[in-house]
Amino acid sequence: MAGPVERSASRLAGRTVWITCGDSGAGRVIASALAAAGAAIAVGFIDPSAVGGAHHDERLRAAEALDGILDAVVMAGARGLGGQLDLSSADARQRFADHVQSELGPISVLVTVVSIGWTGGASDTAERASLRLDDQLEGALRMVDLLVPGMEERGWGRVITVIEVRDGRRETLDQALAAQASLQSMTRGMALDAAPAQGVAYFLIGPAGSADPAKLATLVVALCSDEAASLSGQTVALGAGGRTTA
Repeated sequence: MAGPVERSASRLAGRTVWITCGDSGAGRVIASALAAAGAAIAVGFIDPSAVGGAHHDERLRAAEALDGILDAVVMAGARGLGGQLDLSSADARQRFADHVQSELGPISVLVTVVSIGWTGGASDTAERASLRLDDQLEGALRMVDLLVPGMEERGWGRVITVIEVRDGRRETLDQALAAQASLQSMTRGMALDAAPAQGVAYFLIGPAGSADPAKLATLVVALCSDEAASLSGQTVALGAGGRTTA
């Protein structure tokens, strides 16, 4: 992982990354890698109680997972902050963005981890899993609307969406395929609409459920390099064993 991180370090030094994620593993490894590359990290942790209610065990697991991500950021030598975020609330999104930018500076990179499948909590159901996915897909678009204008004004930015599959259930895999088709269309459309002078590149990674976490983290950092800008609009698939295919 050292090669791509070292090449991107000068680009990310002094920049702020916003990561929207839940309590699965992708958010942590991505945050750690981007922090090691020099970025300050803000974590908008998906509030489990905002989607159909949540039991105590889910809220506790969410709080512990957020603490774990921020600990990883500090261990990487970077500044970080985080909080639980209701993606469906425009006020909550704006308040958190204002807080991040006042504490860490303008947001240059938006990473959204769309986690598909069951959380493993006792209160989880297929209906809640579906509602959670809808909330994440809508939230991904709203975060772009909120943060990309600032990136365009400053002349540099990255929007990276990661599809993470949590389990091998048939309904989960079907949802992942549908989500990938929707996000591919969104990513390609945004890239086509963007003017080159605005300096914002858009990427989709997924599904990442079977990939080596280190490969995923390395890829996210590499997509923040200047060399990757020409690939804007592309979908990169992380296959079993960490192979990458475009």
